[in-house]
Amino acid sequence: MILLTLRFIKLFNAQEWTPVTTNEIENQTKMYIKQGNYYVSTSLGNHNHLNLNDDLSKASVFLINAPSNEQKHRRIINLASDPNYTVDKHVWKDDVVFMYKKLHGGDNQRFYLEKNKNQKIRMRVVYKNKEKCLSNKNGKLIGVVCDGNDVKQYFEFISSNLPDVNMSNKEFLNKFRNSIVSLRSNENDM
Repeated sequence: MILLTLRFIKLFNAQEWTPVTTNEIENQTKMYIKQGNYYVSTSLGNHNHLNLNDDLSKASVFLINAPSNEQKHRRIINLASDPNYTVDKHVWKDDVVFMYKKLHGGDNQRFYLEKNKNQKIRMRVVYKNKEKCLSNKNGKLIGVVCDGNDVKQYFEFISSNLPDVNMSNKEFLNKFRNSIVSLRSNENDM
């Protein structure tokens, strides 16, 4: 009886996730990846980790790519400053996620960007009969078992249409605010 109750609770709490379309995040779009007040950042170098920090000036800009029409829901996430670097979920080390200086096109470099009914976005990867979602653990991105109710797996993607460096701070802030990508449904805003 307890097992049946646990299964019911799990089904009741299950989130339905749908792909973020290329109309919502277009191919070759430059974006910040954000969680709460923290931005994902990394630096050039093979096997560098992806960290979250609250300093926008240290945030990395990522290039979101759809590799082909057949796999338009699976995205490759490159570093915009050097597209040779791509986000890679390590195949053998269970939770390791890092920047890899080679786009080999393996399944561990192709992420499903998915949203739930509340417009929360997660990054899910499926490779070698495994499924992982990117999650924040103590300010570092790792791969964990997907849990639709875990807010550490929810992210925002924000357009990085960077304004002219000669703009005033106020103009910069206004331009930045206006560049936020808002995935909307009829009832809910992100």
